[in-house]
Amino acid sequence: MSHIACAHLQAVVELLEHGADPNLPLSRAVGSALCAAVSTAYEQQRTAAQRIALVDKLLEAGANILAPVPLREGQTKAVGTAVDYAYFKYYQDTRIAHTPYHVLSASEQEVLQTRRSLLEHITVKLRECVILKEKEWDQEKLRRSKKLDSAVHTRVSKKKGGSLCVEEVRLPFFKYCYQCGRSVGVQLLPCTRCHEVFTCSETCRRNAWSQQHRQECSGSLEKRTSQAAPDASRAGLKKNVTGKKGEKGREGKEDRRGGTKSKAGTGGRERHRKNN
Repeated sequence: MSHIACAHLQAVVELLEHGADPNLPLSRAVGSALCAAVSTAYEQQRTAAQRIALVDKLLEAGANILAPVPLREGQTKAVGTAVDYAYFKYYQDTRIAHTPYHVLSASEQEVLQTRRSLLEHITVKLRECVILKEKEWDQEKLRRSKKLDSAVHTRVSKKKGGSLCVEEVRLPFFKYCYQCGRSVGVQLLPCTRCHEVFTCSETCRRNAWSQQHRQECSGSLEKRTSQAAPDASRAGLKKNVTGKKGEKGREGKEDRRGGTKSKAGTGGRERHRKNN
């Protein structure tokens, strides 16, 4: 951690190239090497570009941006990711994080811009990591799991012959804000159109929609619609064929009934003439 805390980027690169584990837990409530790289406590040692380069080096070496990181403030404890840790440290500086931009001095505005650029960068990296991980899973199960998670209630099914209710099996997935990357200390709401991504605020929802999710959401809906159309057409064709068979069967029965009735009626009239 001392090399990350200082400006020894080349030393970090050398250690990583010689097999150093970037995921080793660190002391002093830092969490991991990624947490040290994004912490505001060590930002004076390097520029924004250097900090971003360090994050990329750690990720290239196998640093897990989704690894659980303990967060603690007073008696409050939580477990998040390196992105949650970065926001946790960002909001601890109340002067920079909670003061209107125009009130900040020129140097403070520069610090704010540097911190925000790093937060945006690691959020993109986290999003890319989650998307790659989810591509390894069954997409239909993943989509159904996200819809179930976003629903108010979960569907249950009863086993035949018993009263035991079994909750529908859901695929565990990483739930986070699609825009800012946070998963701790925020209330995540699903996209009302596709239910496949979550955002933590109206601001994040609008930004995510305008920046990337508009095309993704439309594409996923079109894909599902195109997949549903052949299924619907096949179901309709099957129904029509079944209906025709049923109609033919009914027509045959009616003809047979009608024929029997007409013969009986003709025979009755003939016997009546003979008797007369």
